[in-house]
Amino acid sequence: MSSYGTITAGSLSCNEISVLGGSTIIVKTSLTCTGTVTVNKGGTLILPANFDISTLKLDKYATGTIYVGTKAYKANGTPVEGASIPLNDGYDLSDEGFIWDSATCTLTLTNFTREYHSDIVKTAGIVITAQEKDVTLVLNGTNKLTGLNGNYGIACGVKSLTLKGGGSLNCEASAGALGLDIGVIQLKDCKLRDGKIFTYPGNIGSYVAEPYDDDDVNPDDEKTYPVPATSFSLRQNSYAVTLYPNGGKVNSGNVTAYDYGKGVTLPTDVTRESYTFAGWYDNANFTGKAVTAIGPNDEGDKTYWAKWNPIPGDRPVFTEPDGPREVTVRPGEQATLTASATNATTCQWYVNRNDDAGYVKLSGATSMTYTTSPVTLANDGYTYYCEAINAYGTGQSPVFTLRVAEAAVTPPQTGDSSRTGLWLALLLLSLGGLGAAGLAARRRHGGAR
Repeated sequence: MSSYGTITAGSLSCNEISVLGGSTIIVKTSLTCTGTVTVNKGGTLILPANFDISTLKLDKYATGTIYVGTKAYKANGTPVEGASIPLNDGYDLSDEGFIWDSATCTLTLTNFTREYHSDIVKTAGIVITAQEKDVTLVLNGTNKLTGLNGNYGIACGVKSLTLKGGGSLNCEASAGALGLDIGVIQLKDCKLRDGKIFTYPGNIGSYVAEPYDDDDVNPDDEKTYPVPATSFSLRQNSYAVTLYPNGGKVNSGNVTAYDYGKGVTLPTDVTRESYTFAGWYDNANFTGKAVTAIGPNDEGDKTYWAKWNPIPGDRPVFTEPDGPREVTVRPGEQATLTASATNATTCQWYVNRNDDAGYVKLSGATSMTYTTSPVTLANDGYTYYCEAINAYGTGQSPVFTLRVAEAAVTPPQTGDSSRTGLWLALLLLSLGGLGAAGLAARRRHGGAR
């Protein structure tokens, strides 16, 4: 197979490949080639990100370029230092150190660093080629590309390039940190803090920091071209603010963002029951000084934590029972346990069933009075206590011990009128029986006589 112009294929299977100068073959998903792959000077072969280039039989004398994902290779299979992102067809690509989102054509650099070998970098450390697409470059933190020696840090051929973020791009000893050969540059939600961004004269783009008029530039006189800076930094127009009330509530004046140059005051109408507000801190350990406002010259997203001081007070104290107590019931009856505490906001009963589980919470038992279900002899020895809670702490009642026993038959006690009649009737019956026995004995005796 030989290429003329640009050929795009989802998958490709052939005996051999020959990419001519100025031509490009793009393979999106898979490639199978049984013969030699030749990429001539000026030719480009673009393969999927997960493709194993070692499976190809490459022409060792060819001088074109093969891209596998974002990795670039000489046509003989030798890796080219640097990350190149061919976006001609907008398919998924990825590499370590940065994020490429093909759906939105967004390249995000966050504290990205890379050392290049200038002898094999031909254009730039990172190349974005997407002439028909709108591309976004997001810079976060400090990004540094070194060893470029006359090449660009990032070179772009795009429909438009939008810059976002609040980071910087430093490409020491380069031709420029960022170069755009076609298209226009836009800033979204940010401003250029320092440095210059270069677009070649004669193209649609313009100098962001210091726009120039193409009519004043002689394309044939390179000395009149603006010289791009090897580094630049962005400043966001606004930043996010995150507040953690730590159990409290922001009643008014909540803050979620602030604008550079304006700043913002943090809310003071913040409340929490039984606590006083002690200020906002930029760390969860509350070290340093409290922060009352974000200044106009502050930058970056901010996060603050609310500090609280408890209002002095007493925890609950139980007044009933005044000590350990036993409660005795018969099988089938219910036991009622009653406790009382000062300053209690909520309460909870616990039981120990002597099953090695220790004390466990009784579901729904949140009143100072707790009534058991009907008991059995197996419940004998269960112990209970009540826990009372308020904003200052907890209190625990003395232990209640449950006793379950069958009723025993005992003589009537003094004042037990319920059984007096029964005992008198039994006494009279006994006396009557004794009298009858004596009369019968006399009659017998008299008869024997």
